[in-house]
Amino acid sequence: MSYGEIVARLIRDFGEPVRLERDGAVSGEGRAIFRPILEEKDQFVPTRLGIRRRERVLCLGGLELPFGGEAGQTVLRRGPEAYDVVNLREVTVGQEPVYWRAVLELRDEEERL
Repeated sequence: MSYGEIVARLIRDFGEPVRLERDGAVSGEGRAIFRPILEEKDQFVPTRLGIRRRERVLCLGGLELPFGGEAGQTVLRRGPEAYDVVNLREVTVGQEPVYWRAVLELRDEEERL
């Protein structure tokens, strides 16, 4: 079993269902594993509606997710939560693509209106 197959199995078995959207339209569905990113920077930031918590997570997504494109153009939905893609890259071993690694920031839906 290759490294890519092992990672795909882990994401399939332990990942959560997610949906990707671009311009409000669903572009694909799959599974992903989420881990919080603990930063030393202040997590509370001012917005036009007051202060809110800036929450970032690391997402390890299966290759079936059509991330593609550039960070900032895609929204990832996990249940009722929506995340903006801040940073994205495809992780490879040699020439074999293995998984997507994305840094996501929790979207404040009210602020985006």
